[in-house]
Amino acid sequence: MLHSTISRHLCGNLHKNMTVVRFFTNITRSLPHSTFFNSICTSCAKRSNLPTVCSRTIDWKACNTPGQSSKSSYCSAPSDAFIVLDGDTDRFGGVRINVEQQLRGNSLFMSPEILKKALLGTISQCRTEGRTTIWLEIPAHCGQVIPLAADAGFIFHHAEGHLIMMYQWLGEGETKVPDYATHQIGVSGFVLDEESERVLMVQDKHRLARWKFPGGFSKLSEDFNETAVREVHEETGIDAEFCSILAFRQQHLMPHSFDRSDIYVVCRLKPVTFDLNICSEELVDAKWMDLEGLLTDEVHTHLTREVARLAKHGLRMGFETVDISMRELQSVYKGKTYKLFTRPCSTD
Repeated sequence: MLHSTISRHLCGNLHKNMTVVRFFTNITRSLPHSTFFNSICTSCAKRSNLPTVCSRTIDWKACNTPGQSSKSSYCSAPSDAFIVLDGDTDRFGGVRINVEQQLRGNSLFMSPEILKKALLGTISQCRTEGRTTIWLEIPAHCGQVIPLAADAGFIFHHAEGHLIMMYQWLGEGETKVPDYATHQIGVSGFVLDEESERVLMVQDKHRLARWKFPGGFSKLSEDFNETAVREVHEETGIDAEFCSILAFRQQHLMPHSFDRSDIYVVCRLKPVTFDLNICSEELVDAKWMDLEGLLTDEVHTHLTREVARLAKHGLRMGFETVDISMRELQSVYKGKTYKLFTRPCSTD
């Protein structure tokens, strides 16, 4: 059979070339792995206490036993023979391994001892190749890998949904891998009716402030303006149009937010409708308040009063003096765009 012929050829050459075998993985993807590797290295595996079934990328450091002929029909791997898990390299010199793909169809990796050897072998090989980081992408149903990875020196980076990401830094000095999700993003809508100089305010069930601007957390891939318009409508039933950004706040070690930092963006919106339809699940009350009252009533937070002051200045001197505008520009990443937020500037 083809795999028997290939295996005899490889075993004969392993001793001769003292090389790392990678090139045969594409050939064997359609072949029964257990039969193929048993044909190659059964004796080798028994002597070295290694598995005979391995992942697609396999590094056998095979060598001759002193005095043994290179024409032997089997390879005699030393005790430092190892296997490595297959992965994709990234632009930072790291390797990302999809654990589910490695375990699928490879029942031998159900053995914790063999799986741990594969992890340690991967670390060794990546150090040899000068890799900076190893990432393990672990779905929740493959959770048996987590304690083995932790014993091998991997640490958690983040978890989201049913996916856990662990990594090990292999570079020099302290890790250069950035923390995951250092900030959470909240967006509010400062809905101002310029004719009546009234502002839409809400009383939230779950906030310390008695009255605040309607708003909430931004969703993944949602722009600030989209969040503001959506949240205002969900909480109050008011339809509004985005005009600009008035201000944003940064705060660290937010209570009840796992000590993440927080960025809170205040968008100026123009109301399109005025009839309130309050969301009873989130709000106790909502109403239109006079802008002047937001400036003078000390029951309101410092942020509310500061934003009201900006709005008052905008009404008197023109909002171009306070607005932060948004423009969409082409990204350096092909096919992508981004939003740039700047103060308007006059040109000669």
